Amino acid sequence: MIQENSSSAATGYTPMLLSGDALYFISGERRMKVTLERITHVSAGENETVIHTLGRRYPTNYQISDIIDRLPPAQFFRIHPLHVVALQHVQAIDGKEVMIAGERLFTTHFYRMHLTEALERRRPQIAMTVKGRDRRDTLS
Repeated sequence: MIQENSSSAATGYTPMLLSGDALYFISGERRMKVTLERITHVSAGENETVIHTLGRRYPTNYQISDIIDRLPPAQFFRIHPLHVVALQHVQAIDGKEVMIAGERLFTTHFYRMHLTEALERRRPQIAMTVKGRDRRDTLS
């Protein structure tokens, strides 16, 4: 099944497509195909949104909302207005940060509560520990 953005070609906007297990998008001047399992997270900045994969990053002109609308909600979760993570790549939740693919991404209490629930549904082997006043969640 291919999902296509409804923006017209007359605006110069190239649609992002989801087909099977791959996301098709434009990064710079190149048309890219990346399998969903390789995407670790998506981060929005002031001028661009970056799709991070295992070992590469792809700057795009898409809005983060356009990207999250294409990604399967069972596999990807928004942890902050500026960050979307692939649940399979989350390594740890440490206070207000989520560790993913060696990076620390900031999250808020609201998103963190829902992220923990989503991870428990996906990976019930989550081990939760409490260290002093900090609550630290470690994924096994």
